Order: sequence, then structure tokens, then C-alpha cells
Amino acid sequence: MSTWGESYPSINCKGCDTVVLVKWLMRVCMDFRVQHPEKRVVLQCMEIGSKAFVDFFRLLYRNGLCLDHDLARKCCNEGAIFQRAYSWMQKHCFHDGKFRFSAKPKLHYWHETLQDLHISLAKGCEFILSPCIDICEQHESFIGHVSRQSRRASIRTNHSRTIQRYLLKTCLQFKKVHNFFLKD
Repeated sequence: MSTWGESYPSINCKGCDTVVLVKWLMRVCMDFRVQHPEKRVVLQCMEIGSKAFVDFFRLLYRNGLCLDHDLARKCCNEGAIFQRAYSWMQKHCFHDGKFRFSAKPKLHYWHETLQDLHISLAKGCEFILSPCIDICEQHESFIGHVSRQSRRASIRTNHSRTIQRYLLKTCLQFKKVHNFFLKD
């Protein structure tokens, strides 16, 4: 069992909270860089990586599910900057004997996402499917509603009853919206 000094710091939070924390980290790095000039290179790398991370998600969230060629290239560039900064920090901390910037499976997924974008760009695709298609943090309340409905159904008929209730709710919402737009 490792002691506190030998374990990687981590946090278990929702995706949208991660973006907020990285924005905070970016600001802290800017402030500390001025106060601690001897750590300027490390803090600047963290700041650059944090900015790239925030810019990557800002580009994705402000656009639709299909990215044009230029937007996909910008996402690739920001994603690669983050990946290189994280990798540099990982190596730097490892050589200093500090347990920071662990290699998480999510970083492998990040790399795979960038590879998919690169492949689509190399093929010359006019429109590229956004990585947002796989992100669910903006729909966590939706997942919570479906989960709550499934807990209210019988265990023997859980799957079918949950789907039936979801479809009924969807139908009622559709009628509500449809009636709103047809109303004179």
C-alpha cells in the first residue's frame, strides 16, 4: 500500500466540472508564474496545456456534430498541444520523483480521438463527425431521469417498461412542443 506522498493526486468529478477546474488551474499557473520565476517553465507548460484543453472543448461545444475541415484541424491542433504538454509534465515529474500526471485510460482515449480526427482530415472529408458524439456530461440529468424510471419498474419487465415509459414521455413532449408551434 502506498503512502500519501507516493500516490497520484486525482479527483472524481463530472466532465463539466473538469473544464471548470482546468480553467481555475490555468489562472493559478498564470499567478504563480509571476510569484515563482524559478518554476516558470513548468507553470508555463501547465498553463499552455490547460488553455489548449479548454480551447479544445470550447471549439467542440460551440459547434454542431459535424465539423468542417478547418474546425477539425483546429481541434486536432489544440488536442495535440494538450497531449504534448501533459506528456512533458508527466516526464518532468517522473524524473523529479514526483507522483503527478498519471497515465490514465482516458488519455489513451484522447489519443484515439485525435487519431480519428487526423485520419478523417487525411482522407479529405468535407465534414467530420465531432468527438462530442461520445460525450455525455451535458446529458447527465437525462441519464438520471431514465435511471429513476428504471428503478420504478418491476425487475422482471425492467427493460421493456423503462423503454415504454421513455417513449411515452417522448411522445408527450413531442405533442407539447408540436402544439406550442401550431398554436395561433
